[in-house]
Amino acid sequence: MVLSDMHLSVDAPVNGGNDHARRYQQQHENMLLAVLNQSRDCIKIISPDGKLEFMNLNGQCAMEIDDFTMVAGADWAALWPEPSQHLIRDAVQQAAKGDQVRFEAYCPTAKGTERWWDVSVSPVYDANGQLKSFVSVSRDVTDRVRQRETLSAVSAEMRHRLRNAYTLTTALTRSIARGDENREAFASELTQRFEQLGRAQSLVVDAGQDDDTEIPLPAFIRDLTSVFETGVSSLSVRNIPDIVINARHAQALALVFGELSTNSCKHGAFGKGGRVAITGHADAHYVTLMWDEQGEQPISATSRDGGQGMALIERVIKAQGGDIIMRWGTHGPMAQLRLPRAE
Repeated sequence: MVLSDMHLSVDAPVNGGNDHARRYQQQHENMLLAVLNQSRDCIKIISPDGKLEFMNLNGQCAMEIDDFTMVAGADWAALWPEPSQHLIRDAVQQAAKGDQVRFEAYCPTAKGTERWWDVSVSPVYDANGQLKSFVSVSRDVTDRVRQRETLSAVSAEMRHRLRNAYTLTTALTRSIARGDENREAFASELTQRFEQLGRAQSLVVDAGQDDDTEIPLPAFIRDLTSVFETGVSSLSVRNIPDIVINARHAQALALVFGELSTNSCKHGAFGKGGRVAITGHADAHYVTLMWDEQGEQPISATSRDGGQGMALIERVIKAQGGDIIMRWGTHGPMAQLRLPRAE
């Protein structure tokens, strides 16, 4: 089968089928075939009924196919593992309607090597606008998927260890205080604080686990910050818009207010006395939250710049389409955070 049979060739000025026109057509087909074979991606031509008609040489190499004739004409979806076959069939159906479809799926090579692929499927039309075939480009993303899975596993382990650390600290505190009435009262208050802190930290690490989650904003802000309030400080959370946010925005907010609260405990109002006020407002497009901290002791901006923590926060907020502005007063920072409203 030549490329012209698959309707990928460039239209040549054919005039009565003369030899010059046929040579012109053949040259273009050879050039196109050479270009396809140079691509590092796996490029395939699929017939309108879902049969595999062509695969470039580097694609055959990536799929560890020694002889293309062994798969030529086969049902493309049937060449994939059963859990992925519905993705292939759905993609072909959507592409037949004129859509360009993209998805990620697992498919081992012909020799059983594990591979994950980023796959696109697009329709190909003839000069009359009739569907003649599909072109699919598959890119090997195995390393990316494995790195993502490794990060996910590490994150899960770190969440587990963090919870265990608070549980162990609470158990040790109660054990040391047992038998002493004064110590037991102090240990009870301390362990309650540890439990609150554990819940606050869980909001940071768990907030982005389920993208479909809707989280009430006022309660979320108070849960993040109330644990840091002590007898030497005061916390005011008011005028927070009564809206829900998605999991990605919740995780971004958890990082911001976790960093501000932790720094306040170490250097500012929460740890050395003073007040923190958190307010907000929303319009049709954005929700804006303000942190205004006034410590009893003067501070310098350099002692509270947050270092890597604040740099990470800025990156996370920008990735969500928002921005954060930090200003420094004599007695503490003022932060204005803006995020787009969920659609």
